[in-house]
Amino acid sequence: MKRRILSSLMALMLVFGLLPVSAMAEAGDWDPLTNPDNVKGYYGGEDYRGSGTTQFTIGAGIGQLKVMPTLDTLHVSYNAMAYCGAKAVSSAPDVVEVSTKDGHQDIVIGKWQGGDWDNADCLQVNVNPKKAGTATVTITFYYTFSQSDNPITNENAKWFSGTCYYTVKVVDPDANKPAKPGKSAIDSFWELSTGCAVRLDCGRVEDHYALYVRSNDGNNNLSYWGNYELGEVAANPGNLGMGKDNYPWVCPMTIDASGFLEYYNYGYPGHEGYAKTEGVHMLADGQEDPTVYWFWDKKDNIWKFNPSDAPVEIEITCPDLPSEDDIIDELGENAVKVECETDSTKHPAKFYELTKDSLTIPELPSWSDSKGYYIDVAVAADDYVDDYETAYGNHTLKNESPQTITLYYDKDTPKWSPSDDATAPYVTFEVKHEGIPAKPDVDTIYKDEYLDPDGNPYVGEDGSKEFAVILKCNKVTKHIYGFNSLGLVDGGYTLGDVVDNEDENTKTAYPYTCTMTVDYTKYVDQANRDYQGEDGEHEIVAGTKTTREIVWYYNRASKSWIVLAENDRAPIVIPVTCEKAPDADMLETAVENAKLYVDCETVDSHNRQAIALNGYDKATVTTKPYMVVCTDKTATVTITDQKAYADQYKPGGAAHTYDSGNQSNRNTFNMEWKKGADGWNWYLKGEPALIMTTCTPKPTDDDVKKALDGLEKDVRVTCVTEKNNHGSETYAVKLGLPENWRLGEETNWNGHIGYEVEAPTSSFVKLFISKHGTHTVKDGMPETLRWVIYWDGSSWKAAAHGNPAEIEVEHVNAPDTYQVTVKNSTATNSGAGFYEADKTVTIHAGSRSNYTFIGWTTRSGVTFADASRADTTFKMPAKAVEVTANWKYTGSDSDNDKDDDYTLKYVTNGGKVISSETKSRSWVKDYEDLPTPTRSGYRFEGWYYDTRLTDKVTDDVKVNKTVVTLYARWSSSETPGMLNDEDHFAYVQGYSDGNVHPYGLISRAETTTIFFRLLTDEVRDDNLLTSNTYTDVTNDYWANTAISTMTGLGIVQGRSATTFDPKAPITRAQFAAICARFDTGVSSGSRTFSDISGHWAEKYIERAAELSWIQGFADGTFRPDTYITRAQAMTMINRVLNRTPEDEEDLLEGMKVWPDCNPSDWFYLAVQEATNSHDYKDRGGEVWTKLTRDPDWTRYER
Repeated sequence: MKRRILSSLMALMLVFGLLPVSAMAEAGDWDPLTNPDNVKGYYGGEDYRGSGTTQFTIGAGIGQLKVMPTLDTLHVSYNAMAYCGAKAVSSAPDVVEVSTKDGHQDIVIGKWQGGDWDNADCLQVNVNPKKAGTATVTITFYYTFSQSDNPITNENAKWFSGTCYYTVKVVDPDANKPAKPGKSAIDSFWELSTGCAVRLDCGRVEDHYALYVRSNDGNNNLSYWGNYELGEVAANPGNLGMGKDNYPWVCPMTIDASGFLEYYNYGYPGHEGYAKTEGVHMLADGQEDPTVYWFWDKKDNIWKFNPSDAPVEIEITCPDLPSEDDIIDELGENAVKVECETDSTKHPAKFYELTKDSLTIPELPSWSDSKGYYIDVAVAADDYVDDYETAYGNHTLKNESPQTITLYYDKDTPKWSPSDDATAPYVTFEVKHEGIPAKPDVDTIYKDEYLDPDGNPYVGEDGSKEFAVILKCNKVTKHIYGFNSLGLVDGGYTLGDVVDNEDENTKTAYPYTCTMTVDYTKYVDQANRDYQGEDGEHEIVAGTKTTREIVWYYNRASKSWIVLAENDRAPIVIPVTCEKAPDADMLETAVENAKLYVDCETVDSHNRQAIALNGYDKATVTTKPYMVVCTDKTATVTITDQKAYADQYKPGGAAHTYDSGNQSNRNTFNMEWKKGADGWNWYLKGEPALIMTTCTPKPTDDDVKKALDGLEKDVRVTCVTEKNNHGSETYAVKLGLPENWRLGEETNWNGHIGYEVEAPTSSFVKLFISKHGTHTVKDGMPETLRWVIYWDGSSWKAAAHGNPAEIEVEHVNAPDTYQVTVKNSTATNSGAGFYEADKTVTIHAGSRSNYTFIGWTTRSGVTFADASRADTTFKMPAKAVEVTANWKYTGSDSDNDKDDDYTLKYVTNGGKVISSETKSRSWVKDYEDLPTPTRSGYRFEGWYYDTRLTDKVTDDVKVNKTVVTLYARWSSSETPGMLNDEDHFAYVQGYSDGNVHPYGLISRAETTTIFFRLLTDEVRDDNLLTSNTYTDVTNDYWANTAISTMTGLGIVQGRSATTFDPKAPITRAQFAAICARFDTGVSSGSRTFSDISGHWAEKYIERAAELSWIQGFADGTFRPDTYITRAQAMTMINRVLNRTPEDEEDLLEGMKVWPDCNPSDWFYLAVQEATNSHDYKDRGGEVWTKLTRDPDWTRYER
């Protein structure tokens, strides 16, 4: 057969393989046995695979003898395809016989094993080994290489005869089996181990172990212990650790684990075991009797033991003792009972959970054959009886000995528990109540002998020398007075209630206390009445407490009251004096209440007025306007700030000025310590102080103009015409005064002499018209603007008086005009302004020292008549135009290197001071790097080059002269009325991880909740809503109340009528819109950005920017759709509320701080302001004064 076999032939051969070969000849009428001529004899090219010598073992089952003729040609190899007439004969059937099956020899088609023909079909004879010996098995057969479908019936098939011989050796496995190991072998078991044959180890406690059958204990023979059993000797399977070639036999030995455990717990002769010291142990879960093997060494004919198997390990265990917490948890709340046997009605029993301090757990568990492991836990009574006494008064424990609770170990749980029949309470402490004693009779028992250390003979009433109270004068030693009993003075003492003694050190011997309060003043008053002035009136020495508490203790043994503290024992010595020492505190009070007088030199009707020294205005005068110098019993008071009191002198409402040159002034007065009508005190000695003043003169025109020129809020004129809008202009007040202004009559302005100043609105409108063409005042605007000037004590100041924020004007029908902006021009009239289309515009560059004009440039598309000339023209298009004058530096190096410094000075006009910047040569300050000043209650409007604040800085600042000064402009910062700017509470809370996440985005729900918290209480309560139309903000949503209320107020809006999207991050535009909706004003368009034109929030952004609540970026953009971070939100909200501490020193220690917000971060002050509740003061900026409790917002947030 070819090695590549056709599938049909394979199927046929498989059929053949199922039949005995001896029966295959019966498959057809024709076969080589009935037609011997068909047998061709030996074919010279074939080879027999099989024959030779083999060995079988008795008891190992049927043996197999296999034969497979093969044929090799030049190209392919064949094996026999069919067999028939196969027979096998054994030369010694009693040694090995051929097996039979169904009346035939058991000869079948088998599978060849090994080599190139692995798994090929072959002839297989099955034989049965009978006894030890050798026999020859001869196999004869016919075979063919034909590949026909059925070579048995194919007459053309070529058949060959074959014979094969096998020499079969049969061995008896038990022929040389040795006897089991004897005593001598077993007793040498320990020699093969490291010091012992058996080791017990506790899996719970490392030190709990034991070694047995040791070389040094005198009982080193395993047979002595007897805790083993030998199994039957069997052939070595080869997988037990020692090879079967050298060790053909093995004998198992099983160690009795329980027996050795018994030795461990209870010992053996000469050793008492470990139960008493380490507790009773048991076999670990899963620990069975270990089995080890002896091996028969066929070379030495002795039994040996594998050294790696010794010592035999037996795992034992013991239970962990329970902790106090385990016991407390197991026994529950009612484990202990305390009951009173005296009166269980008034003193009912109380039940307790065990306390750790009351428990004593044994070091080792005990063992009971019936119950197993158990421990007796001692429970001390102190904790429970102490608590019982707190509830029901003093009690005595009936039995002082601790009680015990027995706990048993359940290894299946594993837990320590009381027995099944035990129920709570597991221990009961019986106590007896002791009755509360009466209060001590102090009138009788509180007294003792008094020996005057000064030697003054003194006895009390009726010659007694025992006293309860002694009064002793520190000025005159003979001034001494005693009381024999506390009860001699009404109200001299009070006794408190008798209470349980809570002192652990004394309460056992003294179970009750009673506190006595002695009032020293009562005894001093009584003594003064008894003396009746004989030795002068006495009083308690200054610094001495006027009352004293003395504790009485009830002695349980003697049933009497005593005083334990030695310094509290009778008599009480009260230090008194007949002359009171000067009192510094009383001096301070007397000076504050002392009067000085203020008088007017100018007007007779302005009468003299008395003012207390403490009556100055502390809001404006921060340092005391007087000083005090004290020498013993005399004090001199000097007025150091006369103006502080002159400012309080306002007869008829008129302000007065201190007349420093007036000869009548008295700037000092004296105080004297003496006993007067009010007892010992400081009294005026001599005349009081006198301050002379003069009235304020009526202001001149120059006074008025100078005062108005100092106004921080100027007049703003704004064009409100939508088409051809000319924006806004701001004018200093004094610019409108030259025409028709009027000074009114004298008035009282907040306690100052003042005058009302009026000017027609048209004066300022004309200024606007001169630049922007014809405009008219909008209906509803006032015809007259008003201010007040007032005398502040040193100069005239001005204040606005009800004027509108801006004068609104409307553009009269005129051609459209467009703005021209001229940059880098130094000309007084640069040509900037508004022009009609097609008009000729003339522009002027001016001139600059050390610079040469090099031409005009523009990006607006206009054509210059001559771009190289400093004065040129262009035709105005129908759009805004911006042109730039360009210069080239032509000065010499010496011009730049001259010795002069170039300083940029900042005048903040009431804001926080900013230091000047100086360099050694001319330089340029980038516009983006200009500092931003701060001023409490105001918003910074920008830097200006002039004091009139008309020339605004809009570009880089060139510091090309010795001093360039910039002036800050401010506008009044008013918080929207709906928001609470008075209470600076925390409106932002941190996260559960302890951080505030300043860089994280803030959601729409969080932003809404912050503004909801910042509403005034009145606005919030009057508009509170708890439902809305949004499907994504349900009633149980944490921010539902905030979102519902703010939607109802119109401050926030949803994505649609039914969607709010609360978790979405909020954009800069949405945030600006929320801020702007709190303001009722309308955007003037004066503050805009390059990227908001046509944006839905354009007007909101402009309005919020005009109010300085938000800011854009240095490149002129606002980036409306950019998301806002938590730090940015807190910064803008603080700006809306004017909550702006200026530096870290304005904060307080102890405030909440955040790991992700450090002092070096730009947002540090904003985050601290938003997350800490505090009180504050306005000291030119916000300064924290006290940390306060955060509001509880949980009532609004679920």
